[in-house]
Amino acid sequence: MSYRIKPEFAAYGLAGLLFLSAPLTATAGNLGIAAKAGTLGLGLEADYIINDKFSVRVQGNQLDYDYDLDEDGIEYQATLELATFGALLDWHPFGGAFRVSIGGYSNGNEASGVAGGPGEYQIGDDIYVVDDNDEFRMSAEIGMGDSFAPYAGIGWGHSTSNDGGLLLSLDVGVLFQGETTVNLTASGSVYDTNSDTTIDVTNNAEFQNQLRTEEANLQDDLSDFDIYPVITFGIGYRF
Repeated sequence: MSYRIKPEFAAYGLAGLLFLSAPLTATAGNLGIAAKAGTLGLGLEADYIINDKFSVRVQGNQLDYDYDLDEDGIEYQATLELATFGALLDWHPFGGAFRVSIGGYSNGNEASGVAGGPGEYQIGDDIYVVDDNDEFRMSAEIGMGDSFAPYAGIGWGHSTSNDGGLLLSLDVGVLFQGETTVNLTASGSVYDTNSDTTIDVTNNAEFQNQLRTEEANLQDDLSDFDIYPVITFGIGYRF
C-alpha cells in the first residue's frame, strides 16, 4: 500500500486560515489551527470561537493511496483518492469541549481500479479464461457520491473558554456522500467457457451484458460508502 499527497492540498488549509484570520484581533484564544488525520485523509483546519456556545471551522482534507481490492473474485489494483473541503458549525451545549457539529463538504472522493492478466474471471454470471496471449484489461471508475455532501457528528476539542495553547481534538460523524456509482470497461480477448470460443470483449454483445451485470454487483457491494464514516484526530495550537 502506498500513499500520496497532492501539492494542491496545501491550498485548502491556506484558504481556511485566510477565512478565519480576519477576526484575529478578538479575544486571545479565539483562533485555533490544527493538523488532522483520519478517514477523510490528512488535513488542515482552522476554527474560530464565536461565543461560549458556538464556534465555526473550515478544513481541507486530501490523501491518495494504492491498495489491492478483491471484488467477486476479481483482484483490482485500486487507488482511493480522498479530497474534501468543508465548513462546520459547532454547538457546545455545555460551554465546554464537547460539541455537536453540522455542515457540508465539497466532495471529490473517488476511486479507480485495474484488473487483468492470466487467470479465470467470473464476470456477471459467466466464466472467462485469460491466457498469456490474451491482452485482457478491465478498468473500474468509482464515483463516491455527489459533489456536495452534508455532515453531522459529535466531537471533543477546545473549550470555548480556552485562553490558548495546545489544541487536541476528536471528531466522530458521518458524511452523507450520496449514491456510489461504478463504470466498468474492458478490452482485449478472453476464452468464453459458454460458447467454447475466444472472443473480443469490446464488440461481443453477451460479454458486454455480463459486464453490466458485474458493474451492478460492484456498485451494490460499495453501497455502504453512500454514508461515509468519519473519524478524525487533530493536534494544533490556539492563539
